[in-house]
Amino acid sequence: MLEQQGLFEVNSYLVDVAKKRGFYSQGFMRHLTAKGTLDGMNVPSDVKNVFVTSHDVPADYHVRMQAVFQRHTDNAVSKTVNLPARAISADVARVYMLAYDLGCKGISVYRDTSKQGQVLTTGHLPKKAECPLC
Repeated sequence: MLEQQGLFEVNSYLVDVAKKRGFYSQGFMRHLTAKGTLDGMNVPSDVKNVFVTSHDVPADYHVRMQAVFQRHTDNAVSKTVNLPARAISADVARVYMLAYDLGCKGISVYRDTSKQGQVLTTGHLPKKAECPLC
């Protein structure tokens, strides 16, 4: 069984760029797997702009992206807006109202850490033995 076991996934292109640009290290990999984002790390800005995660994208951009595709589709377009753990009910309401205003036929919202045992997680620094990428 894989329950309670970690599976660390990092974009292989990011690893290649980090090695070529000289900022790859075990510490870099440990912090990246713990944070799940390059935001706040000492990495060149052009690299940060290319390797973004869903939590790096503001909620309204998620909705606007869905709305663009929705305009060209008769059926509903599926898109989840990923909100940070600090999001409050007013943030969720803003997402739903923007989706409505932009003509989306449906929208999904997920607030990080709102469910115990969620599939995708970040937030702990793995020990070297836990992190096969380090």
